[in-house]
Amino acid sequence: MAATKPLHGKELMFPSDYLSAVEFDGRDVTLTIKTIEKQDLVKVGGSKERKWVIQFEETPKKWVLNTTNAGLIVPIHGNQATKWVGKKITLFPTICEAFGDPETPCIRVRKEAP
Repeated sequence: MAATKPLHGKELMFPSDYLSAVEFDGRDVTLTIKTIEKQDLVKVGGSKERKWVIQFEETPKKWVLNTTNAGLIVPIHGNQATKWVGKKITLFPTICEAFGDPETPCIRVRKEAP
């Protein structure tokens, strides 16, 4: 995804190992789940938090899975996350309320199987 189209705005100036909504450039992207595992992520302030992280076949970037998106994947691929490996999901950029900001760019999963 990012390799074929240059990023813009914040992401070009501050590249990350994780997917960001601005990278999608307003379009849907279908990706194949390569791995899903719990990882320790460092929060602002230095403390660590264990989160589910998905890696995809099509991009080296990781995606931190939240409960909303996990709940959108379950009806498509079942409630055993380990069985999601090899399955496709379609992600899209949108706006949601997060971190006290009602206008936060975020990534969501399409409810239909690709």
